[in-house]
Parts: sequence; C-alpha cells; structure tokens
Amino acid sequence: MRQTELLCAGGRSVALAGAILALAGCAAGCSGRAASTESESAPNQQAGVLANRDWWDAFYMGDARVGYTHTTTRTTMWHGRPAIELAVENRLVLERFGQKTTQEVTTTAHETPAGQLLDLRNETRVAQAPIVLTAKVVGSELRVETTASGQARQTAIPWSTDIGGLMAVERSLLEKPLRPGEKRSVRLVMPMLDQVVLATNHLEAGDYETTEMPSGPVELLRVTSRVELPGGGITSTIWLNRQGETLKTRIDALGMQSFRTTKEVALGKPEAASFDLGYDTVVRLARPLENPRAGRLARYRVTLKQGDPAAVFPHGPTQEVHAEDAHTALLTVRAVRPGEPVKASADAAPTAADREPNSLIQSDNARVTELAREAVGDETDPVKVAIALERFVHERIRKKNFSQALATAAEVAKNLEGDCTEHAVLLAALARAKGIPARVAIGLVYIPSEQGFGYHMWNELYLDGAWIPMDATIGRGGIGADHLKLAQSNLQAAGALTCFLPVAKVMGQLGIELIESE
Repeated sequence: MRQTELLCAGGRSVALAGAILALAGCAAGCSGRAASTESESAPNQQAGVLANRDWWDAFYMGDARVGYTHTTTRTTMWHGRPAIELAVENRLVLERFGQKTTQEVTTTAHETPAGQLLDLRNETRVAQAPIVLTAKVVGSELRVETTASGQARQTAIPWSTDIGGLMAVERSLLEKPLRPGEKRSVRLVMPMLDQVVLATNHLEAGDYETTEMPSGPVELLRVTSRVELPGGGITSTIWLNRQGETLKTRIDALGMQSFRTTKEVALGKPEAASFDLGYDTVVRLARPLENPRAGRLARYRVTLKQGDPAAVFPHGPTQEVHAEDAHTALLTVRAVRPGEPVKASADAAPTAADREPNSLIQSDNARVTELAREAVGDETDPVKVAIALERFVHERIRKKNFSQALATAAEVAKNLEGDCTEHAVLLAALARAKGIPARVAIGLVYIPSEQGFGYHMWNELYLDGAWIPMDATIGRGGIGADHLKLAQSNLQAAGALTCFLPVAKVMGQLGIELIESE
C-alpha cells in the first residue's frame, strides 16, 4: 500500500523543522556576548530595552500559516535579587504525508539585569511524552538535567561570566542596531531538545531594501545569519527595522518564514497546508529503481544547486562518492548485509557514546531490556543477535503513523508505534542493551510508490569490526542499494538535532539521476 511504504520515510523532515525552529530563534532569542567588528562592549548593567516586552511571530510554509512564537519578558526577583524573566512559547503544526504533526517548545529563563544567565527550563513536545531540560549556573558550571520518559540524566558544561542570557542577541540588536555592511558575532547557549549546546551566531548586514510583509512592502535591513553548532550550521535571512527589531525571518532549507504580527493573527486557526513535508520533499527519479530492497549495487548522479555533493555525502562501507564538478558527484551504493564481508573503511571505531544510554536511546530502561531479552533469548552471537533485533522491531511496531516526530526509545518500547525514527531509536537501544554498539544513520531511501527518494532514518550496528547498516522499518537484514547516507549520530547531547543539519544542506536543491543498478 502506498501509505505503508511512506510511513517509514520522511519523518526526519519534521525533526529538521524542529531544529530549524530552534535555530531561527537564535537571530532574536538566544544568549551570548555580542562582538562588533568595530568594538566590543561589556554587558549593559540595566534591563533597559528588554524590560516588560511582549511580541508575537507567525510561521508560514509557503502561503499557509503553520505556527507561532510568543515571547515575553518582565522584571522580577530571583532568590532575592533583581532579575529578568523570559518566556518563549513555540508551536508548529506541519503536514506530513497528509497527516498533521504538532511540535511545541516552551522555554522559561531568568537572567541578571546585566544579561547573564541564571537558570532555564525547556520543554519539548514532539511525541506523546515531553522531554524536559533544566539548567542552572553554579560557579564555573552550567548544570543540566534532562528528563525523558521518567528517567533523569545529569550533565555539566564549563561556564564563564562572558556568556550571557537568552536575550543577549535582542539586547545587542536593540541597544545598537546593525548598520549596512556591519558584521557581528554572538556566542550562544541554546537549549536543544535534550541538551544545552554552545554555538556562535554570525550576523552580516547587507543594505536596506523593500521586502514583502503581510501588511505590504516595508523597507528593512537585510541580514544574513549563520548559526554554527557542533557538527554543522544553518543559514537564514533576517530583516530588521531601524530600531533593531527582527520583523521577518526566512529559513531556506524548508522554505519557512516568520513575520512579526499580532496575537490575533498568530493564534488564528492554522491554514490549509500548501506544503507537505513528506510528499513535497521526495526527490523523484526519471525512471524507477527496479527491485530496490534486494538490489546489490546502484550508481547515481547527484547534483546540488548550491554546494558540493561530494562534500555532503560521506564515504563508507555502503557508498563511494566521486566529484564530477563543483555541483555534481557520482554515488556508488552497495548492499550490505550482516555476516557478509564489507569493504575496508576508515570509519571510526565505536566510542563510549555508541554503547551507553542517553536521553533518547535509553538502553538501561527496564522495558527496553525486557524487550531485548524477549527478542534474542539465549543467543549470544552478535550477528545473529543483530538480525533478531532488527526483525523483532520490524514485527513489533505494528502501528505506523506520522503523528510522532522524535519519541524516545523508552516511549517506543512502551507504545510500540511510530515511523522510521521510532524504529531506529528502539533498535539502537535494544542493540546497546545487548552489548552491541549502535547509532542511527540519516539520509534518503527509495519509495517505490513515489518513484523517488524520501528522507529517512535507519541504524548502523558495529559487527565484526565494521559498522553494518540495519533497517528495522524494512526488516530484511541489512540494506539494499536504495539507501543514500548523509550522516550518522549516537544521538547524544547536541547530536540529537545537529545530526539533521546535513539534510538542511540538500533539502529543496538535491537532484538524483539513476545511472545503473544490478
């Protein structure tokens, strides 16, 4: 059935949208210390421009309004000292293969009047159970606790007084608006799903131009914003008025835009979607790929309108990449099955993060370990265990749907439903529970009913000294030559969302030509 085929593809677009939504806020809502190319100033000692603010932004995909951001600030007391309280509410309703999926992210934080972070709380709802992150500055550390599916995990990251609060970018832009041609960089601390990460936001102002707003054309300053994160970055364009307020943002990777608006517009009923994150991101072929799941080898010509595909698609046991020109590469993809010899690769050996539980892959969860025992019984041979686990996940997740975007392994083990992401996090958790290093792979898979490639997640398990791909959504023991890999991740800390950044580099501009298959 057409729907069954699609249920295992395209889910990563939703997670990407969530990552981009978080990054979009960096241009007007993250913390750090702003440094101009001309001068560098100390943090302001007064609340000033940030005191008691309230604004709304509406998000659009194409012509359809799909969500909003509501931001408020107020002066308050925090443990007996003056402070600024920030509250940000994000809501995004997206269409995926004809079904709606909702993402909600709420953040509250306290900072000093000078703009230094005191504490924060971030709650992300992309599945049935929320992921809650709290952080507090204690001396030279930011102590972070993440709670997902009832399990709490603690981490700490180095901290220093030159890292500001979540409103440092607004503070910088409002107190000293950018001028045409000016460059400015901001160090950031960002709550992202299950962890706080450090990043740098580079701002480069162009010139004032007439740009379209919902109310009509307005003259605004065009600024290129690039947020650098561990593992990659994302570029957007923002438009500022002469007071330094961000009135418009465009994120090219998904064709998403936001506009400053009123509460009534932002909270209005979401409009009929003109863009479907599933169907409209499929990269279609001129001719079909025959016998895709069982094919042993296929060669593709991949092109990017901007960028070099040879720098985006990685080399590994399943694929080789050779550049033809600056925007074209030949991609040779080979089927790999567990227990078969694989071509030598320089791929890294597993690390502790590929073996240990984390906030998304809870391999120490009681239900996960129970399912792992049920799946393999007394079997100890790693290859046979891997095959049994893949088959088990494929057979046990019977309720396939698009309503979830990034459920944790513990949640999947409990509910046994979801799409490709849920298959992948559960298989990774079961494998780690049985002592097999495991990670997820992100890329594209061929969808026969669409005659094209959709964005997808599967797994890689470390067997016999090599990372072997496994795909529980298909359940055939390994993969055919129909999987095009973009990245891999152990889903620890920042990797939980930044691993999707390579998708942002290709989405909307990738072309694939089938040359041959066998």
